Amino acid sequence: MKISSKMRNWLLLGIVVIILIILLYLLLSKKLEVQAPQLNEQPIVEEFSTPTETPLAILETDKVASNNQVPLDDRARTEVQLEKEASAFVERWVSLSNQDNFSNLAILKNQMTDRMINWTNKYIQENMPSSSNNKLYMGVEGQAIVANGNLKSETATSLTVEVKIRGKETIASTVNQPKIFYQDYQVDMVKSGGVWLVDKLTWGERQYQE
Repeated sequence: MKISSKMRNWLLLGIVVIILIILLYLLLSKKLEVQAPQLNEQPIVEEFSTPTETPLAILETDKVASNNQVPLDDRARTEVQLEKEASAFVERWVSLSNQDNFSNLAILKNQMTDRMINWTNKYIQENMPSSSNNKLYMGVEGQAIVANGNLKSETATSLTVEVKIRGKETIASTVNQPKIFYQDYQVDMVKSGGVWLVDKLTWGERQYQE
């Protein structure tokens, strides 16, 4: 039986359609097979990394450090400056010898009020060493180690600064070693004409180091 060309075309088209259907079936079957859950497959558990916790002590330290970095206001800056000036004043006051005729106190007069100058002049007259006491050298050196003041406000005109010094007392003798001592001073300062001056100075007994 002879097949016409038209019939042959329809047969070829049918074969192509059948092949496409088979390929599509195989493709869909493979996809479903991949997505199907495996009965013996263990469930996947995702692991999440726990953020490292910052110790409380470190947080507190950072908080304190942050507080310490707060800029000083005008009152605090003035207070710190006056503490430095009071410390320098006491160091100069303490550091003297029996041979310099209290020249160290004369230098300090430009930092004193008139009342303090008068008191200092009287103090020098009462404590001026005699010529016989000048034969053996005696000297004192002092260094401020603590200074504390409390300026109440930016407009305050008075301030008391507590200064603690560490001093060394020396006698020019081959048998005596320098004596180390500690001593507390109180510096009363007032603001006059826009300038801070020392108005009064008091001190306690020397505490010698054994």
